[in-house]
Amino acid sequence: MEMQRTRCPLRRSVHARVVGLSLAIGVGAACPPVGFAQETPPKDLLDCRAIGSDDDRLACYDAALDAQYGVDEELVEKRKEYRRQRFGLPVDSSGARMTELEAIVAAVDSNLRTRQTTVALDNGQEWQVLSTGGLRAQFKPGQSVTISESATGGYRIRIADKKGFKGVSRVR
Repeated sequence: MEMQRTRCPLRRSVHARVVGLSLAIGVGAACPPVGFAQETPPKDLLDCRAIGSDDDRLACYDAALDAQYGVDEELVEKRKEYRRQRFGLPVDSSGARMTELEAIVAAVDSNLRTRQTTVALDNGQEWQVLSTGGLRAQFKPGQSVTISESATGGYRIRIADKKGFKGVSRVR
């Protein structure tokens, strides 16, 4: 004969209560109670939230966090380098771009057949020289150049100590 095992209903009830209580304690530790208010963000951060322009809103958040936690010089340098690398490329979602870049010509590639000249800079950027502008000097490695935005939205390159400029378009 086989004996049937019966469980005590009280024992199962106690076990269920212990498991339920353990779960409740675990969930309660992970989530703050609803009755307690969480810390309210500072007013200057809340004010930034209402700004419509992405650039202005980001600048507001940066200023508010710098005021609260101090300026992170390493991040400031990383942002400058990022803007330097992005110079001449289409504006990205952050809107970060420079208005002027100074560099040294590393190499010049002139194709007489197509009349296209490409100037490589010491920072790794390459710019194609366009036919616009009145610069009569030739580009040579070692020259100091300045690339700036033109009033029409393009870019122009100037050679230090020379008059005039040429239009350029960033290739790489």
